[in-house]
Amino acid sequence: GKVVSIQMNCFGDSRQGVKYEEGDVRVYIDGSYTPQIVSPGMEDFFNGAGYFLDYASRAKYGLYTTQLSGYTNWHVSDENEEGISVYRVFANDAITFHNGIHFCIEHGGGDRDPNATSWHKNQSAGYETLICYYHTPVQRMEETDSILVTDQESFNAHNFAAEGEIEKIAITSGFASGFDLIEETLYGIAHSEATTFEMALNADNYGAVLCRVFDYATANIGASVYVDGEYAGEWYKAGYNDVIRFCEDRFIIPSALTVGKEKITVRIVPNEGDSWTVFKYSVQSIVDKAAMEEDIASGDVINIFSGEKALTVSDESPVFANVDNEGRSDFRLLKYHDGSYFILNSYNGSVLASVDGKPVATQISTEKLDEHYRWVMEKTEEGISIKNLGDSKYLTSQATLSDDGNGMTIRFVTQRRQNIF
Repeated sequence: GKVVSIQMNCFGDSRQGVKYEEGDVRVYIDGSYTPQIVSPGMEDFFNGAGYFLDYASRAKYGLYTTQLSGYTNWHVSDENEEGISVYRVFANDAITFHNGIHFCIEHGGGDRDPNATSWHKNQSAGYETLICYYHTPVQRMEETDSILVTDQESFNAHNFAAEGEIEKIAITSGFASGFDLIEETLYGIAHSEATTFEMALNADNYGAVLCRVFDYATANIGASVYVDGEYAGEWYKAGYNDVIRFCEDRFIIPSALTVGKEKITVRIVPNEGDSWTVFKYSVQSIVDKAAMEEDIASGDVINIFSGEKALTVSDESPVFANVDNEGRSDFRLLKYHDGSYFILNSYNGSVLASVDGKPVATQISTEKLDEHYRWVMEKTEEGISIKNLGDSKYLTSQATLSDDGNGMTIRFVTQRRQNIF
């Protein structure tokens, strides 16, 4: 599909000025761990500047309406709440996606220091957002293989070979994402000479995308890529980030090198003097595949059913009850890079977690979100089993955790909701 417009109402504390507009807009396409689109601030994304304001008279002369973008309203209430309305139409730059898209907007500038007092501090803010998009029920991309480069069994299965020395690395950091407070240790390799490996494809492909998770702390690293002995192009990543170091980058393999093949051999030759790092390789085949109703994409809003009862947040205790029309039964799934999901309640922004062996709905704090906040969706004959990644126990129809999983069903929520997280 393709995204064609976005309209947003945003609210913040007027006593803090317009700091709630400091948040970056980040867009993740086709399950990427790293955003392909990043704005330096909310007003820039909506084609404004300087917080949209005429500083002599605040918003009086700042409002505008054009064909492609606008800043149409501003108000301050008696309760010290300030709000704006903005829109943007992607007439000439529609954002296309093959199997999913996730829009993320920071609350404030996203300073990682919880004691920060600058304009970049996380702010208390509310958002009402409407995104318009065209959609076809066809999945254009599917992951068909992956390699964990420090796993010997995975190495052997993909005939991984190196022409020079390989250095093992262990880096503790996070991904530049809406959840970049999560730090973990990833294990990978670094090499300055060529490596080769095999990757499986869907033979009905018309091209493929090779994905790499790597350490972005070193600037301007590149390599030549060969597929089955033929030159495929240069894989180059400009810039660097030595604070939030984990990054994903993608290389498009043309269809002339992949059509009709169930397997390809990839050769990576780093540029002279460059140290090529990688924690994981994966490949996505570009295909035409009917999208299944139960396919889950990051950002989906769903109801989770056991029988006719839906999982609902009541205070901090999740329960199975009748669907709550106020949104307490609506959960948004946000996919993490290891394939697990955060399950966020759309009504109050709480995150489903396992605490002391019990499922709870808790607010996100500035502490690290460990594996107990993440869940794995396992398809079974009875439906979907939902397993906590931290303690490996399953959510049951009694809203408890056990060693055996119940078959749940997922129904997608399509009506518009006000999401405040």
